[in-house]
Amino acid sequence: GIAKQRLPVDLSFANEKPMTFTATVEFMDEDGNRFGLPVTGTTDNCLLTVAPFVTVNDGNLEFLVEDGKAIRIPVPPPEEQKFALPQTIWNFEWPTANLVRWLNVTDMRSQMTDVPSAMVLSRGQRLIDIV
Repeated sequence: GIAKQRLPVDLSFANEKPMTFTATVEFMDEDGNRFGLPVTGTTDNCLLTVAPFVTVNDGNLEFLVEDGKAIRIPVPPPEEQKFALPQTIWNFEWPTANLVRWLNVTDMRSQMTDVPSAMVLSRGQRLIDIV
């Protein structure tokens, strides 16, 4: 067969209730070899975690508000979706000086100046230690 160096894959997930999962998506080639790709997905109802997505899709989203129910964003079928993805979740546009001061006092192992880089480098461990 013809070998491809890259295989574009689009994976979508939706759920009515907040949840997170991690699974392995397996691909199999014509020779029977299996290739696993770990995937983590989240549905959430907290604007703090979906803010980057909402920001880049400001004109493409419709919010459904019903009495006694959570605000929802209806998700169209995949062929009708025109959502943009945020370039990075660490693109802060607000000053982090107070947050940095608080983190440096709370977690005194080492002084940090760049919160996103420190969290990424520690794989989130600094945040877990604080909590």
